[in-house]
Amino acid sequence: YRSDRAIERIVAIPRHDRASIRSIQLDSKILRARAVLPHILGELVRDAELSEIERKALVELREWDRFADPDSVGALLFYSVYRASIVGALESKVSDPVLHVFLRQRYSTNVVDLWFEDAHHIVWDDFSTEEKEDRGAVVRKAFRDVVTNLRRELGNDVGAWRWGAYHFLHPRHLFGGRSILGFLNLPKIELSGGLDSVWKAHFNLGAAEESFRVVAGPAFRFVADLSSLEDAEFGIDTGESGWPLSPHYGDMYEAWRQGKRVPMHYDWERIRRESRAHLKLVSAE
Repeated sequence: YRSDRAIERIVAIPRHDRASIRSIQLDSKILRARAVLPHILGELVRDAELSEIERKALVELREWDRFADPDSVGALLFYSVYRASIVGALESKVSDPVLHVFLRQRYSTNVVDLWFEDAHHIVWDDFSTEEKEDRGAVVRKAFRDVVTNLRRELGNDVGAWRWGAYHFLHPRHLFGGRSILGFLNLPKIELSGGLDSVWKAHFNLGAAEESFRVVAGPAFRFVADLSSLEDAEFGIDTGESGWPLSPHYGDMYEAWRQGKRVPMHYDWERIRRESRAHLKLVSAE
């Protein structure tokens, strides 16, 4: 999905510049929704017993523009129902440890997406009952459970539900796990993107808690016009220094979140002229 979306953006215009490449790098459209969401919606629109808040959630899901921005209600509903449907399909067949290992494996979703294409795939049947369940039974239950949980956690206003409330990055220093050293960690920030958007913002579907917390993504972004290399620019997700007391420990963090970049000069005379400090390495001998 990620490469397909990148290609879509590349071939959309005849000629690119630095601005268009920046835009592609920040693209958060979820092509998985193009493949999976019609099957989910097809099951939900046939449910005549939806409550008022469930109907409002369904409207948000149907009108979702497929972009996973922090303010998106649709992205939150899509990924939540997607995950809940997988759990619902597998929980009667495998143990919890096996289920979470499967979900944590980054390419398990490629298999899962094929399940959604077949309404009567064996995976949808609950082996603990005498009835033979199908995709609709699992998806509808997943949707109801998701709406119930989100209502409890975010309130009754469906339009105020946000992807960013669950999809966030919180970098931790190696020693930051201890509360007394929590100041070493960078602040928690909401992020755009999803599993396979161009703006990669991967999360661990196998996590029992904080299932959409970002665990991997574009630590480094770089844009260069090879006809004018001096105008190249880059950004990294934290800062140039790994030392927490350095002013450069997290000075690119917010700019990275916003998709901003800083100059990467190649002209040494300009670098010497504009530098604010020098790092001098001295031999211990």
